[in-house]
Amino acid sequence: MKVLLLLLFLALFAKDIYARFGLKSNSDTIILVIDKNTKKAIDKYDNFFYLFPYVIVFDTQNLTGKELINKNTLTNTLTKVSIDSKDENYILQCKTLKQEIEVILRKGDRTNITINGDETKIKVLNRITELYELSIDELLQKKNQDPNLAIKKYLNPLHYLTYDDAMSKGHIKEIELKKKAFKDILLFTKAAINTLDSLQSNGLISTITANFNRNKLKNQLLSINILESKIDYDSAKTIIKKDSNLLFPYPDKYQYKLIERFVDKFFVQTAKEIKFNDIINRDYCEIYDKINESALFKSNYKNLLLERELDRIIHSFPKSIGEKYYKLFLKTVTDSLLAETVKSKYYSIFTPTINQKELISIQNINNSFSNIASRNKFTYVDFWASWCGPCRSEMPNSKKLEAIYEKKGINFIYISTDENLNSWQKASKQIGLKESNSYLLLKDSALAKKFKISSIPRYMIIDKNGEFVNQDALRPSDPNLIKIFEDLLKGK
Repeated sequence: MKVLLLLLFLALFAKDIYARFGLKSNSDTIILVIDKNTKKAIDKYDNFFYLFPYVIVFDTQNLTGKELINKNTLTNTLTKVSIDSKDENYILQCKTLKQEIEVILRKGDRTNITINGDETKIKVLNRITELYELSIDELLQKKNQDPNLAIKKYLNPLHYLTYDDAMSKGHIKEIELKKKAFKDILLFTKAAINTLDSLQSNGLISTITANFNRNKLKNQLLSINILESKIDYDSAKTIIKKDSNLLFPYPDKYQYKLIERFVDKFFVQTAKEIKFNDIINRDYCEIYDKINESALFKSNYKNLLLERELDRIIHSFPKSIGEKYYKLFLKTVTDSLLAETVKSKYYSIFTPTINQKELISIQNINNSFSNIASRNKFTYVDFWASWCGPCRSEMPNSKKLEAIYEKKGINFIYISTDENLNSWQKASKQIGLKESNSYLLLKDSALAKKFKISSIPRYMIIDKNGEFVNQDALRPSDPNLIKIFEDLLKGK
């Protein structure tokens, strides 16, 4: 009787919450519910849009993760997103400042995530799950068996040192912390696997969830052992080849992470060192070529590894070398979706300017700065980017000013310095920028060089004749900007 009542309650709850958003009952959808006080705490960090919560999905097409929700996409206390995955099972990860939870979901699931303070709960609304199916990470954390914190300490020991220790005995303390973290990883991994075995044998988690978490723990431990030089090249290569032949009914995210560690140890660390802007780094072209020539990796892994090195090449080497490898990647990559993603990612770098038209509109039309600034109005120019927290925190103030002064004779223009076309378009839509006054700045254009836009946010004011009034104007949140606008309109 209790089970029937529970099923009825879940069905009514699911129907109600999905009806509020007009969602179809058969869609892969996630609803994130945040407690009001928790939302207020998140909103306090206006300048840190990258702060948690994050909701990320991992599937065959997104082994490195596709971000579904972050701080800037939250819509008050209720946020809904849809998942378009071709996989029968996929991984959903929810990160907060205190927790990191990963669960395996099925195609067609309707999922509810609630965040209340430091507590995160995940429920599937369309089916009954085993008791601990969606709370493995939480359980391991409570039992002090989760190796993830120890792994973070191993990979970033300085982050966990006190200021005094870092300043006085930084290197010694760093080595000590890494040794302690390595021992903890071994201990916690063994205990966690025992817990998983017990939960599975008692029917408290499904076989697929048990196997996913065991595989995750195994590959995390192998990764650290590779970095610790506990496994030599030939042994690691044998493990990689063996694992590559295994088929899992879920995305093999941690198998790919293991391969990344293998490449870091045996390809990156052995590559020639090159000095870039007073920083010693590696010859990423050499690493790219080595990966490209290797027959060790499956095509989907190789594509992702090459993309990683391509990004390093583009941001470290001269543009001519970056463009050479960019074209090589697009020519050889076997994943058309990844190819389109890479084209979008470096759109502003490798899109040529046409007749000095250094800007791209939302409609993908080239335009020049002189055209958009010469409209017989004063123009307030906002240089920003999707990833820039301070830029985005100023946007509400800018839009308020725009609503008041656009009719009075001040034109507002928003120019993004993003490299990624999709990131810019997505952020512009989230913020609510008008398509008619939102543009993307092409890298290496005359405009970028002329104004030396090295830091953002950056604001400029141009008069009715296209001449600069101020090339480093006040931010929209500064109340003195209103006085400047009023004086301009009065001809002062």
